[in-house]
Amino acid sequence: MRYPGLAQGPDDWTWSSYLATVGWKKPHSCLEANWILGQFASDGKAAESAYRKFVREGIRAESIWKKVKAQIVFGEDAFMEGLVSYIKGKKAYEAI
Repeated sequence: MRYPGLAQGPDDWTWSSYLATVGWKKPHSCLEANWILGQFASDGKAAESAYRKFVREGIRAESIWKKVKAQIVFGEDAFMEGLVSYIKGKKAYEAI
C-alpha cells in the first residue's frame, strides 16, 4: 500500500542511512557503514549488494510488531518463557 507524502522505499526516506550505506551518497561522520557492510561480506561491492537485498527482503517480510509479547518483548515463545522468572524477580540475572 502506498501513502501520499510518505517514503515509497528506503532510498526515498530523508533521514535514512540507506543511501550512504549502499554507497550512493557520502555517509555522515557518525555512520559506521563499513562495519554494517562487513556483516554481509568482506568485499565492498558484494556487501553493498547483499545489504540492498537484505533491506528489500525485510520490507516484504511479515511485520516484527506482530510478534511482540506483553507489549515490550521481542522474541520467540521459548525466549519469552525464559524471561518470566527474571521479570517476576525469582531468578537473578547472572550477567549483572
